[in-house]
Amino acid sequence: MRCPRWQQGGALALLPVLLLSSAFLLSVDAAPTSNPDEIAKICRKAIEVQDPVCKNGGYLRAENVTAEPTSCGDCICPPNWDGGDCGLCTSAEHCPPKQLPDGRSLPASQCTSGSIAPIPEEKLEGKLMHCYCGGDDPSTQFLCDKQPVTNWDIFVTPSDAVHNWDKGNALARVNERAGAYSQDTATEPSCKGSSCFTRERWDYAYPGVWDGTLEGCSWKKGECISPLEGNDCWVYTCQDSNVQCPSSYVKKCPGWTPVSCGRTEHGTAPYWTHHCLPGTYPVPGKVFKLGCKERKGPDGFFQCYITMEGSYVSSLGIKCKVGNCIYPDPPPIPPPSPP
Repeated sequence: MRCPRWQQGGALALLPVLLLSSAFLLSVDAAPTSNPDEIAKICRKAIEVQDPVCKNGGYLRAENVTAEPTSCGDCICPPNWDGGDCGLCTSAEHCPPKQLPDGRSLPASQCTSGSIAPIPEEKLEGKLMHCYCGGDDPSTQFLCDKQPVTNWDIFVTPSDAVHNWDKGNALARVNERAGAYSQDTATEPSCKGSSCFTRERWDYAYPGVWDGTLEGCSWKKGECISPLEGNDCWVYTCQDSNVQCPSSYVKKCPGWTPVSCGRTEHGTAPYWTHHCLPGTYPVPGKVFKLGCKERKGPDGFFQCYITMEGSYVSSLGIKCKVGNCIYPDPPPIPPPSPP
């Protein structure tokens, strides 16, 4: 039997380069499984580090036989929930009630799934965006294909004494993930040559690529980032960053370099992991911008583009969704009944 040819995983971060690599199995695609035992085998590294953690009844996307690394990087969501971890609401009526200290339940007053711009209440709650790599321009399509299921959690934290929305120095926490191969696969025992491996090849196949913070962030409505046209975009501009690649919660593979891993102990192929190509993620002192159309497209996403000083491409398309549950101020506690 001919052995599959596996290549090293690439790194597509907020600003990509053309050195990304893809890997292909000589096998047949399979539909994602919802069986918890199978998911535990296919996505054992995501489960080990608890990222992503699927919410509201969602479960990890897990395909045991795949032509590309499409597993474990996001969740399959039930109706009424959205986002990479199923944490975005689609309507207020599906938001869980907020439990108050006095035992009362407070229903949500709204769900912000229709507003890419921050609303006033989100200064206190924070604003979460979840985005997937995607756009209509050929450059974006080429790069997104090289690292399937690339996605980002972008959470603009609530205002505090240091990071204030009104003063234009807000803080955003960002986590990039991408798909991984099934960690329950191996080549046939009869495999010969340089592409043979056991399941240990996936011991560092985390979905996490990089994570960290974007700092000094402000936003305004204005000119869109090319190739989007018009002045109907909300543009987030962050003056600085502090990120780690690989992600802060993953382990580096043996023999790690920014573009490769060492070979496994019991096979001839190298370990597989996402990598950290220079210039593919934010660096200190470089301005980062995210510009999103004010209204959703026909696919239900807000089309956005990101750019960073010194990047290898002018911009990268990403498709975003939002949806925070907003709760009103609780009503006063009613007076006790007269004796």
